[in-house]
Amino acid sequence: MWFPVMRGESQLIGSTETVVGLAGHHCVLPCSLKPATNVAEKTVEWTRSDLNPSYVHIFRQGRLLYDDVNPSFLQRTNLFEQELRNGNMSLKLSDLKISDTGMYTCKLITMSESFIQVSVVIGAVSEPQISLERYKDKLVFKCEARNWYPEPKMEWRDSEGRIIPHEDRIERGEYFSVYSRITVDIAASENYTCTVRQKDIRETREIVISPPEVFREVATMKISLSNLIGWLIVMVLLFLFALIMGALMLTWVETDGPIDPLMEQPERQNDNLQRQVELLQQQIDDLTEENGRLREEVQKLKRQIQDLREVDSDGDL
Repeated sequence: MWFPVMRGESQLIGSTETVVGLAGHHCVLPCSLKPATNVAEKTVEWTRSDLNPSYVHIFRQGRLLYDDVNPSFLQRTNLFEQELRNGNMSLKLSDLKISDTGMYTCKLITMSESFIQVSVVIGAVSEPQISLERYKDKLVFKCEARNWYPEPKMEWRDSEGRIIPHEDRIERGEYFSVYSRITVDIAASENYTCTVRQKDIRETREIVISPPEVFREVATMKISLSNLIGWLIVMVLLFLFALIMGALMLTWVETDGPIDPLMEQPERQNDNLQRQVELLQQQIDDLTEENGRLREEVQKLKRQIQDLREVDSDGDL
């Protein structure tokens, strides 16, 4: 907020917007005369009425005065002294603190007093951090943003920009710390963005993460193993069926089978039965060999999964 005040032909000008600064940095509170007038030998005061003492900076006829200045501002305020001759009385406030938030008054002391007021908001931010935990077949992403001020908002979005439902927790003290988490499938491949935003100080921070490749490999391996096991069960059932049929055929041959109505061709029928028995025996041998090969494949896949799990453990996940 600012209040331009007429002083003869010159006018004090401030800012139409709130001055925003970040803790630990500096900001400039604007105050100047338009048209420009030399104030190097005048008295310029910056005050904050909610403090006691209320003086933030005192410049009187070319000299800085410290005795009446509030101790919290000592060695943290400066005028641009080379600009005083151009009517610039802006105040540089350094090493900003959250407590510096407030309404400041710039005064030019002459035969009549002129002043403007400048609103200041000091905030604090930090870069968000993401951690990852694995829980069964799920991944839990945790995002945290510590020591923000004022209180920020946190949200998660997927690769398409859609907001993801999440759980939040806020710690309140001198600063605000926000913690949030989402749970996704272990086979997920898209990116996830954690965004922290504080509109009063116009600050936004974000971080992007995607599930590590090793987790997707484990999930794919599990699916392949499940399919293979299902196929193996079918093959084993066929193998058992073939064994049973073979045993029945052998029993039939050994007991000479049922009475053939075509008694005039016994030798030919015996030859056909013998060939069928040999064919079934060959199929049984082939199925036995295939069963052994499938068992070796299963053991190989199990060893690969164990290797991937050891990589997972080495990554502290």
